[in-house]
Amino acid sequence: MDVVELTAETAEAFVARQPVTAILFFTPGAPRERELLTEFTSVANTFKEHVAFGSVDLTAAENAELLEEGVIVLTPTVIYYRFGKPAGEDVGHEAVTKWLDRDSLVHFYGHTDTWLRLLQ
Repeated sequence: MDVVELTAETAEAFVARQPVTAILFFTPGAPRERELLTEFTSVANTFKEHVAFGSVDLTAAENAELLEEGVIVLTPTVIYYRFGKPAGEDVGHEAVTKWLDRDSLVHFYGHTDTWLRLLQ
């Protein structure tokens, strides 16, 4: 499974079916966020056996409620879930970029507190 395109309506069910999930909430019109989606997809391909990855396009009309209700306050945002419950998040370009900047599985698992907590 690669990155699954989700909506505000389908995200909850997707998260509920997976033990560990990471969802990228982004606006594809921003060039830096389109680049982040490419990096996020690369990470998803590496860790797909351990983590389910999804993305939500916040510019789509069906997802507007996430911004309106304050669920997402800044893009990009990655929210991590463990057994359907939020377990952490990275908010803003710098935080998400730092999270995505992993050069090996050992480094990723060995030095990322969020992932260590999620995978325990």
